[in-house]
Amino acid sequence: MSDLSWLVQFIRDQGTKDRPPTLLLGQVKSAIPSLVVQTQGMELDQEDLLVAADLMLKDALLSGDTVALMPLAQGQQFLVLSKVVKLNE
Repeated sequence: MSDLSWLVQFIRDQGTKDRPPTLLLGQVKSAIPSLVVQTQGMELDQEDLLVAADLMLKDALLSGDTVALMPLAQGQQFLVLSKVVKLNE
C-alpha cells in the first residue's frame, strides 16, 4: 500500500490547492504602531501582518479588540480585514 502513498498525497494536494482561504479570528494584544495579534496560539507582529488602510487610523484597533484575519502565502502572512464585534456589545 505504501507504493500508492504518493498518489494519496497528490490527490490531497490537488484538493486543497484551489480551496479559498479560511477566515480566522484574532485578538489584538498590542495596538498600532506596534501591532501584535494572537490567533490559533500564534503571536503575529508587523512582519506577519498586512492591515487594511482604514484600520491604520489612530485608535482604530485597541488591545483586546477582535479582528478578522485571512491567511496569505501558505500561512506566512495574514491580512487584517476588519475589526469585528458581537451585536450585543
